[in-house]
Amino acid sequence: MNYQKEKPKGVDVLIQKLQTKIYKYFNSDAVEGFGRIYLNDDNGKKVPEHYLSNGEYKEVLINDRLTGNFFFFEDGLTKKSSSRLTTPVSLVILLNLEKLSPNFKGRNDEEVKTELYAIIEQCKYFDLTEIIKGNDVLKEFKTDLNDMHPYFFLRFNGNMKYQGIY
Repeated sequence: MNYQKEKPKGVDVLIQKLQTKIYKYFNSDAVEGFGRIYLNDDNGKKVPEHYLSNGEYKEVLINDRLTGNFFFFEDGLTKKSSSRLTTPVSLVILLNLEKLSPNFKGRNDEEVKTELYAIIEQCKYFDLTEIIKGNDVLKEFKTDLNDMHPYFFLRFNGNMKYQGIY
């Protein structure tokens, strides 16, 4: 399922555009796509959660029943230059490679990274600054998850550049 905001504004407009492209890449209901999530505090560690409604949240870390999921988060700092805004945004992708590519022999982490990189590079509004693989993807989150086969963790950090109003 691809969880999208009903009437996105600001940075959420661009996040939702990229979210739609990433979701289409996976082309599977066994992947959950989330837009900008919230980093809620749990004893000093952050828990990434999607806001449902009425004060209810859903944690977005990996679901064993699915092929994977992805979500975006920001650090809360938006800078203004001329008439443009820039917000640092991270895209986190958590996958079960065996479920994603059951016929692939070996670990196709670099193949998946390369294909997703090509999609992200086409987004002129997202200025990619770094790519992180492995356990460092989740370093600021409260989790015991490990990037060990069949799991693969990937993170694209960059800046969303946009006009202030959409």
